[in-house]
Amino acid sequence: MEKILLIEDDIEICEMIKQFFIHEGFDLIEAHNGEAGYKIFGEDSFDLVLLDIMLQKLDGFNVIQRIRTNSSLPILILSARDSEFDKVSGLSMGSR
Repeated sequence: MEKILLIEDDIEICEMIKQFFIHEGFDLIEAHNGEAGYKIFGEDSFDLVLLDIMLQKLDGFNVIQRIRTNSSLPILILSARDSEFDKVSGLSMGSR
């Protein structure tokens, strides 16, 4: 079973995403701020990270930078932010 790390601070969005992936047969671990998400990332192995950009304690861009120091794991950004700068920043850091 593939394991996904979801880092999302909006509990309702997190629950919707979680239910979808669990229904599709994935194992999903969730964190509700960037700091907790990065800590969980370091304690387990995952096949994919789903990541919000606007997070408490450590924003999504910083989480990406930290993950990229030692991993090429796929990262998908989930965000309401749609500025070209945010998109380019996320892609240049190695997200998709």
